[in-house]
Amino acid sequence: MLKRYCNNCDNEVIEETDKNLKKEYPYVCKNCEENMYEFETYLKEDDVTMKKIKTTQEYFNIGIDELLFNNSDGYTKEELKLFDDGLEVVFFDNEKELEEEKEQFKKYTQSKKYEIKATLQTINKRIAIVLI
Repeated sequence: MLKRYCNNCDNEVIEETDKNLKKEYPYVCKNCEENMYEFETYLKEDDVTMKKIKTTQEYFNIGIDELLFNNSDGYTKEELKLFDDGLEVVFFDNEKELEEEKEQFKKYTQSKKYEIKATLQTINKRIAIVLI
């Protein structure tokens, strides 16, 4: 199961319950006693086959404007960099879909003898798993 953790202390964070605060700070770290932006947290799978989920901006160390740049074929730089980074990239619409299809995905990667290189959240909030 995917859980969200604090970038500062690596403790699990919870969702903010105050509707006014939740718009800007959707998470709270009880350990740090801070309200947090989404980018101040990370997703981690309990299963050892999954890696810490980073954003594509963090992973490629490129800003959002550059990642959104379209080439003449209509692909964004983000898409091109993802496909160049491994043998295959598998996309999930969201964390829930990843969780629901985890067992099937695990069987697929084992059948192809793939390893997970990176688990990333794209600009449009999809989950991209780069396989090698």
